[in-house]
Amino acid sequence: MKKITNLILLILTTSVSFGQNPSNEYYKLVTKADSLYEAKDYLNSGLVYSRAFEIKGWKIRANDRYNAACSWALAKVPDSSFYQLESKEIKRSYTNYDHTIIDEDLASLHNDKRWAALLKEVKRNKLKKEAKLNSILVAELKALNDENQNLLKDMPEFVTKNGSNTQKMLAFNKTIDEGKTKIKQKIDAIIAKDGWPSSDLLGLKGEYILSALVMSLDLKDSKKYLPLIKESVKKGESMPEYLAMYEDRFLTMQNKKQIYGTQVGQDPQTKHIIFYH
Repeated sequence: MKKITNLILLILTTSVSFGQNPSNEYYKLVTKADSLYEAKDYLNSGLVYSRAFEIKGWKIRANDRYNAACSWALAKVPDSSFYQLESKEIKRSYTNYDHTIIDEDLASLHNDKRWAALLKEVKRNKLKKEAKLNSILVAELKALNDENQNLLKDMPEFVTKNGSNTQKMLAFNKTIDEGKTKIKQKIDAIIAKDGWPSSDLLGLKGEYILSALVMSLDLKDSKKYLPLIKESVKKGESMPEYLAMYEDRFLTMQNKKQIYGTQVGQDPQTKHIIFYH
């Protein structure tokens, strides 16, 4: 199985024209390391990860540590793989136990005496995180997201049958707008109750769902959440990747250049990733 890759981080690390900011250089190198992994050049992938980590002073996200460990394990360099897996970032915050135990990238490590100790640490992290998770809130957000997606799922077929400039289309758009308003009101109610939900409360899935909901709203409606998101990230309660997505999204909605390169699509002919401006 392919190594675990945070979707948002993968988007953030696609190669765009960054300046010489250390964080931006870090993301460029992580992107290169991931590309080398995809090309099955595992040794050089591990080496490039190490170069990236040096830029950040070895203060790295747990997922990046894990991904580097996958490259080193596939390169048959177990000590370098365990160096990443035994890092403080993994020990403190890596929680994806269910993936780790079946990840074929790390299969070569299973007979190593260090493997059992690693799994124990990751499982402990998972249980601690699950104890904090607000599963009711996550389920509520998922239901809202499903409702949001259902509003638009019939749009292509409806346009084909009725045209885009008809009374039926106007009525259809009115229904969508009314549905969006109700969803926005429900999001407002959630945030008004306890503030912007933290990563601990939502988990990776819940945080992604909330970001998708907010970014699906109109610019005026979604932008009002930005100060709350910034404050949550500043407190260390939310992942900074989502803040980057929000800021880029708001800029592209105003036909301005994005900062981090998170708003991407795929050219239908070349299949290459393209960046929205």
